[in-house]
Amino acid sequence: FKRARPVNILLVNHGQAASYRGGDDVQIQETKKRLQLRGHSVTSVNSDNPETNGFDLVHIFNYRTIDSLEKQIKCCKQGGIRVVKSPIWISINQALWGSRGSHAILEKGIKEGDKIFWATRRTSPTQTRRQHERLHS
Repeated sequence: FKRARPVNILLVNHGQAASYRGGDDVQIQETKKRLQLRGHSVTSVNSDNPETNGFDLVHIFNYRTIDSLEKQIKCCKQGGIRVVKSPIWISINQALWGSRGSHAILEKGIKEGDKIFWATRRTSPTQTRRQHERLHS
C-alpha cells in the first residue's frame, strides 16, 4: 500500500496534565511513538492555549474540563488547523470510587491472605513446618 506524505502533528493534553501523569499521558506518548514510526513529525504539549502555527493537524486528548477544550479548539480554529479529538476522560467521582474499591480489596487480601492460603491447602502451617523439618534433618 502507498504511504501518506509525512504530516507535522501536534498532540495536545490539557494544561494541568503534567501534575497528574496518568493514562492519558501514556496514550499520548504511545500515539506519538507510532506516528513517528510512520514517518510523521510529532510534538506533544500540555496546554490550554497551544501554539498551532506550523502544524498540519492537532490531536486533542482528554476533555478534562470544558474550558480547556474550548480554548484548545479556539486556538486551532484561529490557525485554520484540522483537529482530531479523543475524549479519554473519566469523572473524578468514578475514578475515586474505583481506586478506593481496589484499595479495599487489596487491603482485605493482605490481611486475610494467609488465612485464605492455608484454608485452601491440605496441611496446616504446623504440619508443613514438621514435614520440612523431617525432610531437612
